[in-house]
Amino acid sequence: MLTVGDLADARSLQDHVILLLQARNGPQHPDTAAARAVQAQILLALGEPGEARVLLEDALPVLEQAGPDYRPRRGLARYTLARCLAALHHDPPQQQRLLELAGADLDGDPDPASQRALAELRARDPSILPPAPR
Repeated sequence: MLTVGDLADARSLQDHVILLLQARNGPQHPDTAAARAVQAQILLALGEPGEARVLLEDALPVLEQAGPDYRPRRGLARYTLARCLAALHHDPPQQQRLLELAGADLDGDPDPASQRALAELRARDPSILPPAPR
């Protein structure tokens, strides 16, 4: 289990990653947007859903325009934004739509991170996706 200190260190390191990616690729590159989405996951874990939401609302349009290679990252960003909205008690219909879109983005991706997110998504709301293959 990560401690708050671990998360604070992760936040600091991710800030550095974002700065490096912005310098190399620019602020509107999908890799930079994906890094901001990771930062949002850290902020959410630190109990800062409002700050995480701002990052995700900035990153998600870039990820939505990115190619199919970014589907898993887009799915994780959508899933995290839905969790932010839930933590802030905002817009349940938008939460549901984001979860459905996240499931579609993540479904079929063999990456272990995507599979973990899908498993968590199915556990939270089994109606979002068809049952996991056996």
